[in-house]
Amino acid sequence: MEVRELFACPVYVKQLNCDHESIAEWCLKQKKFDRGRIKTNVGGWQSTDYNGRPEKLSNLFTELQNSLIEYCKSLQIVECKNISNYWINVNGYQHCNLPHIHPRSVLSAVYYPQVPYGAGHLVLEHPMAPVMVYDWNDVSVYPNRLNSAEYLMYPEPGDLVIFPSWLKHYVEPNLNKDIERISISFNVSS
Repeated sequence: MEVRELFACPVYVKQLNCDHESIAEWCLKQKKFDRGRIKTNVGGWQSTDYNGRPEKLSNLFTELQNSLIEYCKSLQIVECKNISNYWINVNGYQHCNLPHIHPRSVLSAVYYPQVPYGAGHLVLEHPMAPVMVYDWNDVSVYPNRLNSAEYLMYPEPGDLVIFPSWLKHYVEPNLNKDIERISISFNVSS
């Protein structure tokens, strides 16, 4: 017998070699000058879109570009390295982000300069999650990558996660009362 894994959903995770602490400080400084917006965030602060590449983030952008090239090569797809926009998320105690996708992009990425203990998971949903939960909920003996409707990632400071923009995802509430979870999200096109 052979079990074939069809229609894989490639998610790339890499620990970046950046000064995470100074990037987190830069993110918090932006909050003073940007009123932010409400999109998928419940509580917390989400910046408006940025397009430029500030000097403080030059190493981050270099690492991101190299990671995007590596990801695309591994998938054997055209290099998608045009960062169309990016924004900052700062989530304090009990703040979260609701389920969403990133339309009009090929890839999405998120970098975590600051992730305290208890900050909540990045939850990636299987594209067939509604059907799987209904039909498979009672038959899964041991949840794994072949039978799970969701995949929970607990990011570490410095982690970069790249995934297809059509992959629905959300962020659980930050349960750390003292330290904010900080991330920078990116949309990427070809």
